[in-house]
Amino acid sequence: MSESQMGLFIAAASVIAVSVTLYRRGRLSETGLLGVLIGIAAVVAWMLSGR
Repeated sequence: MSESQMGLFIAAASVIAVSVTLYRRGRLSETGLLGVLIGIAAVVAWMLSGR
């Protein structure tokens, strides 16, 4: 795994952790959480397919 891929996964994990925390506190709806997860999955898939 390259450094850029490792950085991407660390960033994605951080965004997921923050989003789940916001969801649990009621500051993010289920739709918002789903949108975040789909967006991260799309970016990760795009990044990995380009390498």
